[in-house]
Amino acid sequence: MEKETPIFADGFYPKYPDPRTKERAPWVKALMPIQVEQAIEFLKKNANDSGFVNLELKKSKKTGNLYLQVNTWQPKPVTPEGTVKIDETLEP
Repeated sequence: MEKETPIFADGFYPKYPDPRTKERAPWVKALMPIQVEQAIEFLKKNANDSGFVNLELKKSKKTGNLYLQVNTWQPKPVTPEGTVKIDETLEP
């Protein structure tokens, strides 16, 4: 199975809260500055058939920075009999 190229969310800039905020408001886990024009364009471009964009908030292993990535996972198609549909182009 080929690994998909990650899609990063344009216009969204997640950040950790300032340490002073953590002391005053420990329930605040992240800040999310949004550049509106970029974000709207990105959302329209990446919406799925249901009109949603599923984003995952992740932490970089290298830098520790937060970022958003599109979750492109799709369930396998299921036949009416309840079995998973197999790609018919494969030969036995």
